[in-house]
Amino acid sequence: MLYFMTGLFNFFALLKIQRLNMLRWTKFSLLITLACLVSPKTFAISLPFGNEGIPFEIVLKDVETNKKYIELIDLIKKGIQVQRKENVTLKQYSDPDKISRFELDITRRILKSQGYYRHFVNSKLIIKNDNNLKKNSLHRTDTHIEKIIYQITPGTQYKLIDIEFELDKNINLQAMPELAIQIADALIAENVYSSLVQIRNYIRRHYCFYDIKIDYKAIIDHRDASAKIVFKMEPSQQTKFGPVFIKGLETIDYAYIKSFIDYDEGQCFKRVKIDSSRLSVLRSNLISNVRINVSDIENDQVITIYSIDEKNHRTVKAGIGYSSDEGTYLTSGWEHRNFSGAGEKLDISTRLSSIRQKVLGDFLIPAFFNNNKSLTLYSEAKNEELDSYKALSLKAGAKVGFQRSEFLHYFIGAELKISDVNDEGEKEAFYLLSFPIEVEWDHTNDILDPTDGFLITAVVRPYIDIINTETKFYKTMFSISGYHSFDIALQPTIAARYSVGTITGESVDNIPADERFYVGGGGSVRGYAYQSLSRLDGDDPEGGSSFQQINTELRIRFLENWGLATFVGGGFAFDEATPGLKQETLWGTGFGLRYYTAFAPFRMDIAFPLNKRENYDDNFQLYISIGQAF
Repeated sequence: MLYFMTGLFNFFALLKIQRLNMLRWTKFSLLITLACLVSPKTFAISLPFGNEGIPFEIVLKDVETNKKYIELIDLIKKGIQVQRKENVTLKQYSDPDKISRFELDITRRILKSQGYYRHFVNSKLIIKNDNNLKKNSLHRTDTHIEKIIYQITPGTQYKLIDIEFELDKNINLQAMPELAIQIADALIAENVYSSLVQIRNYIRRHYCFYDIKIDYKAIIDHRDASAKIVFKMEPSQQTKFGPVFIKGLETIDYAYIKSFIDYDEGQCFKRVKIDSSRLSVLRSNLISNVRINVSDIENDQVITIYSIDEKNHRTVKAGIGYSSDEGTYLTSGWEHRNFSGAGEKLDISTRLSSIRQKVLGDFLIPAFFNNNKSLTLYSEAKNEELDSYKALSLKAGAKVGFQRSEFLHYFIGAELKISDVNDEGEKEAFYLLSFPIEVEWDHTNDILDPTDGFLITAVVRPYIDIINTETKFYKTMFSISGYHSFDIALQPTIAARYSVGTITGESVDNIPADERFYVGGGGSVRGYAYQSLSRLDGDDPEGGSSFQQINTELRIRFLENWGLATFVGGGFAFDEATPGLKQETLWGTGFGLRYYTAFAPFRMDIAFPLNKRENYDDNFQLYISIGQAF
């Protein structure tokens, strides 16, 4: 019986209600409903439903012990569950018989993939305890099914009795690593495919074939439940790389792009080197697209032609932001990513607010002697008028970067900073020379919106005042951040960060005020004013010789581009060089809204101090910016 038809009929009829007497129509509607209830034959519209909720059970038949097949049962259960969740066709079925037939086919394929070719499977629908349904089983739907039982007799698991290789005669089979499948093993499809990949990778690494096309065939013998695997390679010729041509360059030096190509003329031909070279060229950040044409073999060599599309190398930037602790701030910048034709980047930027004005300039040489080293020359002019101090400073330095891997970088440099610092009305000039060492291990998936991975940074800076040489101190900082996202509804991401630092060699009062540690603000502990979490002298924060900082955040996304976040953070800058000995960490919490653009998330956070200091901390702080807080 289907009440949907009655409701639909009533709906359309009500559109003409003005032409009918209400009472007469109501009686007519009730008669239609009563007729449907007593009718011996009914009709139903089959609608798709979420069949993930239909219980099912795997039952083994004609086996000595179930323990032997625990892994097989788990594999079949997971296979059915995954298909119910992801298979579009299966999701459209509402007829339990169709569902069970579809899932029986899944079960058969899984059994074959595990080497069970003599299996027997069938299904049984268990109908709920309803006498009317049992009498007329034609009218059952998914809501009438208690569960589906899949009865399985696995049979004999087929074993591998021989492996044959039909490969090029020059390939040394003795040097090939042990394959994932061996003689006497069960014929498991995953292991066979893994062995195929092993053979292909071995040939790619050690030989120079123009094409490497390998396949396999399994020869099944049902008489003794055995199988033979034959790995076969299509004939191909070994060759070498010939000349390399690069087309489409307008402003980029040929030699610079050529330095990203991972092979030279006369070397063994390997397609994997062409793929890695293409990726390296794109990572230069100067190229929007590269097409590679690989010629046929001519004179025992292969010519490769790179067709390049250059990017626009100049960018003008401007931005505006706001936070309760700093007020409104403006940013601007100009960047040239190919200043002299070899990927040199010149970046000039400014940041202006009521408490800070600064101009920065960076000049990056990306390939300093080789592609694994870079040289950065930088300078900065800054004026700060903070509650903790006032300072006017000029800074210039250079650092050499070393790329040890895709994720690990470290830098060694030298820097001179000249500053006039006004600390509590006392003015003093400093001429600080430092030799920073920085290490960065970045395993995150996005700079401005990390959702997975981790980031570890460490910095050591020895300082000496070249005028007053008695001023010497060491500044050390360490930070670790971690991110993990869950593939469930709302895509929640958990983010956490711990940072710590210490300054040794001088007491806190002898360290220049603009080199002390300060905690608090939008990129630190939200809920407290900028640089406010340290010992106070009246209303002025003094800064510290050490600090620690803890942040956690939960982020969720909805409606494609929108997200919410809730966070807790704590920290403090301590007088002593060892963090947290005498003064407690202060904590803040809050929540925020995110709008995810193609570039980075737009962030708006409101935060509240949990350890509010009387007559000092505000009730809340507001932050508006681009990118996640950490």
